[in-house]
Amino acid sequence: MAEAAEGIRIATDTPERVVSAVVSKCGTTLIDPDFAAYMILVGIALTVLIILSGGKRSDSRERRGAILVLMLLIIFVSGPVMWRGVYDGHDLQFHANRIEGIASSLRTGQFPVRIHASTLYGYGYAASVFYPELYLYFPAVLRLLGITLSGALRIFVVLINAATVFNCYYSMKQVGRRRDFALTATMLYMTSSYHIANLYTRATYGESLAMIFFPLLIWAMWEVLAGDESRWPLLALAMTGICGAHLLSVLFCTGFCALAALLCLPRLIRERKRIVAIILAAGVTAVCFVGFLIPMADYIRDGINTNVSLNPENHALRLGGYFLAFPGQKACVVENPDDFAYAVGVIPGMAIMLGIVLFGVRRYEEGKSVRDAETERMDRISTLLLLMGGLAMLMATDIFPWKFIRTHRPFSMVAGQMQFPWRLMSVAVPLLVITAAWGALREQKLKKAAMTVLVTVSVLTSAYTM
Repeated sequence: MAEAAEGIRIATDTPERVVSAVVSKCGTTLIDPDFAAYMILVGIALTVLIILSGGKRSDSRERRGAILVLMLLIIFVSGPVMWRGVYDGHDLQFHANRIEGIASSLRTGQFPVRIHASTLYGYGYAASVFYPELYLYFPAVLRLLGITLSGALRIFVVLINAATVFNCYYSMKQVGRRRDFALTATMLYMTSSYHIANLYTRATYGESLAMIFFPLLIWAMWEVLAGDESRWPLLALAMTGICGAHLLSVLFCTGFCALAALLCLPRLIRERKRIVAIILAAGVTAVCFVGFLIPMADYIRDGINTNVSLNPENHALRLGGYFLAFPGQKACVVENPDDFAYAVGVIPGMAIMLGIVLFGVRRYEEGKSVRDAETERMDRISTLLLLMGGLAMLMATDIFPWKFIRTHRPFSMVAGQMQFPWRLMSVAVPLLVITAAWGALREQKLKKAAMTVLVTVSVLTSAYTM
């Protein structure tokens, strides 16, 4: 690259601070690589739309309408990177360095990439030991194809949103067995304050990737615990996908899956084959993830880690913060009340909270009246998920005894590594959107009005946050 860098000059007011410079060759072509990549992305989207909307079934018109809504939803939540570029989120530099490090290492012939060749002034950094990087190979390959780092990140975010939308829609359709329920839950999930903040304010791409698989995990757990246990490969797929994205999310999901199994313990005892299904799913996940776990365990055994422990009680939410709607409102986080990302972005969102209230009101008004089998099933699911999501919300607040847990073994290590209790919102949001969506659609006479209100509130609050 020496000849390519010849004649380059750097203008700066503080030359004494310039330690080194990395020059990457992008090349010159008749067609801009970023533009070509965007056009390919649009072409793929249109192809998928045409394929999925085809058919002569009686519900093809409704299916085409649903797919159109999903495509518009992807465009809406991807708006910031489509029209404005890459947001300078809290963790953006870290993830950009990881992508660039993978790309530079692939150029040298290293695969799989263990040491990022371009990091730390060329000395390298083994980020892959403690941070899963499976999905980052895609934007790294885009870099090798000549697309700029900014363009690769923008395409990556759009694909994250697309994968989340379609996975959430399909999973929620299996859970609710209704297209309108799946659409409502997907729109609430994608426009939730926490999801938007993860992508743009915090730029936590690992957690955003993990959130692709959370709806699938909920569907899979329901099948294994109360439905068709032969679908346990779905559980293995969901957990493996999360393992390849974000380690803390693996910890959270494991804990709440264990809680769900505990709540369904009587059925598990009666139907032992469900226990076998859970063991099989765990075994497949461990085998798929063993290539990451063994090196990480070896480093930890030698005293090498990325331990950045914080006192979680200093970064917990206040209970009233869950009903905030727009950025700039105060009194949500104990230590950082002025940071809008913490004041609003790390809560489920006003629309989800309204849907939960609506579900509670309608159940109370109905009392013990007779309900049809499907309503009874969805009521049980929504109530169970509300309890689990409510627990996650409670654990994210300063009401939960984080200081006691941090100072007592064996939970002290986990509490310190969590750093921010509001990270539990990544678990709470997918659990609560199901309850909120069912709360809006449960009453047939008012479902259109309720769904319209919830979606409108969610879109407006998320648009303000973006």
